[in-house]
Amino acid sequence: MNMEVLIVEDERLSRERLSELILRYDPQIKLVGSLDSVEETVHFLQTHEHPDLLFFDIQLADGLSFEIFQQVTVRKPIIFTTAYDQYALKSFEVNSLDYLIKPINYERLVQALKKYQSLEGPSDNTISPDIAKLVLQSQKIHKERFLVKLGRKLFYKPVAEIGYFYADGKIVYLVEKKSSRKFLIDHTLDELANKHLDPGHFFRINRTFIISIESVMEVQPHSNQRLLVKLNQTHNQDLIVSRERSATFKAWLNY
Repeated sequence: MNMEVLIVEDERLSRERLSELILRYDPQIKLVGSLDSVEETVHFLQTHEHPDLLFFDIQLADGLSFEIFQQVTVRKPIIFTTAYDQYALKSFEVNSLDYLIKPINYERLVQALKKYQSLEGPSDNTISPDIAKLVLQSQKIHKERFLVKLGRKLFYKPVAEIGYFYADGKIVYLVEKKSSRKFLIDHTLDELANKHLDPGHFFRINRTFIISIESVMEVQPHSNQRLLVKLNQTHNQDLIVSRERSATFKAWLNY
């Protein structure tokens, strides 16, 4: 396939994985760039001829990729990559070429690229201005309370009372803000981060912890360009943000 592709993705491993899958599909595809922020992407699109196809992650290091459309007119097909539930984002198919749910599956990527090939020509494919509204609506699909277990009792905890979530093996706990008491819940961290929690208020700093913005007391530099997070609640281990997630985390704190 004789085409140029731009990848906009703020997580290095996801970027490398997507690049690998695209070239696996066709080694002749030219990857013209890998960007990780709204600012970089806007600058690129303002100063370069637009490539034939663009892959946009929804959440970037400095905001949502939909902010790009407020600063530059994009008239090429776009495939969105997202961790959001596919049913909440079904309407994206009307405005964009396609979207891929993370972790990206090779067969699903092939479908998207074949969809691109089926176009009469990779020409204008204007993104509707309402697409930003769609993503904001999708972000509002989150839980306001969680059913928790304490011994043999079941009751609920409002999201406003949650300090953080953490996993101990396959068991996930909810920890209260004020008391630091922990409660067992029937959700995985992936489910919490990708479907149930407002990304404006909760952030998954690593494989084990999801923290509330209101629980962050202090952030310190750590080794190898990582960050050490101090919370208002008690916890039994250092909370480390990886180097790959540090920029996104700082952007989240400053959102």
